[in-house]
Amino acid sequence: MKKVKIKKHKLLLRHLTLDDYDNIAVLMEHVYGNLGGAWKQDQYASQVTRFPQGQMVIEDNGQLVAAALSMIVDYARFGDIHTYAQITGDGYLTHHDPLGDTLYGVDIFVHPKYRGGVDLFVRYKTTPYTHVILLS
Repeated sequence: MKKVKIKKHKLLLRHLTLDDYDNIAVLMEHVYGNLGGAWKQDQYASQVTRFPQGQMVIEDNGQLVAAALSMIVDYARFGDIHTYAQITGDGYLTHHDPLGDTLYGVDIFVHPKYRGGVDLFVRYKTTPYTHVILLS
């Protein structure tokens, strides 16, 4: 019987960059293919440019496998009565407010092959903290 070599996970948590668009679009097509697919490139560029610290991705051996996008808003401006399109400025994060008081989760998505309750421990290279990412 031939042994199958199983690739070890090599995980990296980092901020998204403008150069990641093609790869994040592929990931989003896997996740949201039946819901319209990836953000348009100009929406993505606006997200990464307006709040680069809030756009995170996990790589496994160089492949993007999960992402979390966020923005800061002034809660008093939006409260609980808003649509997703309104608060995110149709995906451009035009309502991001660095002086706001609420971190708004724009999106979190995980490649289907990485779902299923696996706990992944990721060391973010620029801090001493270990982040626990639950991919379920």
